[in-house]
Amino acid sequence: GTTPTATPAATAVSEANETPVASSAPSFKRDSLKVQVLNGSGVSGAAGKAKTLLEGLGYTTVETGNASASNFETTEVAFRESAKEYLDLVIKDLSKEYTATAAAKVLPTSSKYDIVITLGKK
Repeated sequence: GTTPTATPAATAVSEANETPVASSAPSFKRDSLKVQVLNGSGVSGAAGKAKTLLEGLGYTTVETGNASASNFETTEVAFRESAKEYLDLVIKDLSKEYTATAAAKVLPTSSKYDIVITLGKK
């Protein structure tokens, strides 16, 4: 009765080998991104709350500040061209707490951040 046992084992091995390949294909490393969270909501402490959320998801470089205006209705995510493929991931991560959309303008390549999130009222 060793043959039936070997078949599931072989299947398990090949599945285990396939999984890392599938997950590493889009190599999204949250800890490689430099993220800035700007509070544009007018709510005190909102940027700190978002920073805690992001750090809990694996982002390691998150700095906070205040946006130039505090009347943003929704949360906007701006990105450097080099971090464009992370946009959907960041929006998805934020969607647990915020109504996030892509910002209208791309960050300049000189930006020290890959992603800049401006928090809105929602």
